Amino acid sequence: MKLIDQYIQAIGSKLPLKGRADIKRELESLIMEDIESRYGNDPSEKEVLEALRAFGSPQSVALRYTEHHAAISPKLTPLYLMLIQIVPGAIAIAFAVVTIIKAVTGEADETQPIALIGEFVSSLFASALSAVGAISIGFVAATRFIPDAYVDPGEDWNPEELKAVELETNRESPVENIVTVAAIAVTAILMNVYPQLLSRLESLFLSTGLAANSHHLVDIERFTFYIALFNPVWAVQAVRSVFSISGRIRPHTYVITGAVTDLASAALHWAMVLDLSLYAQYTGIVGFRLIFLIVAIIETIELASLAVRTLIRKMEYVGA
Repeated sequence: MKLIDQYIQAIGSKLPLKGRADIKRELESLIMEDIESRYGNDPSEKEVLEALRAFGSPQSVALRYTEHHAAISPKLTPLYLMLIQIVPGAIAIAFAVVTIIKAVTGEADETQPIALIGEFVSSLFASALSAVGAISIGFVAATRFIPDAYVDPGEDWNPEELKAVELETNRESPVENIVTVAAIAVTAILMNVYPQLLSRLESLFLSTGLAANSHHLVDIERFTFYIALFNPVWAVQAVRSVFSISGRIRPHTYVITGAVTDLASAALHWAMVLDLSLYAQYTGIVGFRLIFLIVAIIETIELASLAVRTLIRKMEYVGA
């Protein structure tokens, strides 16, 4: 329905680019479900306007997804993004200079070149991560303890204003989905054709000496078993993105398939963390088991966030 498309577009124009497509699809699904539950499958224009008025103005709805649920205030985001781009780059330059000096002055004569590179990468990663973490904590604290005054922008909003919104020919940029498909394809091909890549990466890491006596090695034969389980998940994710590019997927289906594949991915990563037969020469968690654990935790947090957000939206919108 054109009014709903105009409403979604009006909201989307006030959302950050990252995650905009998913939020728009989620909103469209919620709005359609609410209108159908209230007025059936063939609502009148007056009924649609009434339902949209209950949802709130585009600005107020957009703020629910940004300002009130963001760890960092949108007003501080530009400065935050600038700092986390500049600081890691400055740290990289500093460590590169130190590494070059070591190589030129002969301090690296007794060290293998790979170990020197590994030391540079690991030091850069640890320092950049610490810097970004410190910056993030500072901005989160600023957001929490120096809050801006909030005025409801939708107090006098009239959904009749939507009729003046011009719809775009392409509702969303396909670039994000194209990148997703490409990344999935590269990952699937590498992991299926050359799973030994993990062993090569482990060798490079162990040569730095950072693992000490708290590391392990991935059993490649067992790892291929999990790759076989990941293949259908990757396939569904790729097909979902392809259909999204073509516009031939319903918003509700898009959200559901995304949640199912994310759940499957999180479950597999937790299985890889808990399956000790996946690791050989085990003396500690440092290695790919730690990486799998971090990924599993992040995916679980994202799923929990999605579930809570969806529940809150349904309670707010359906109860409105």
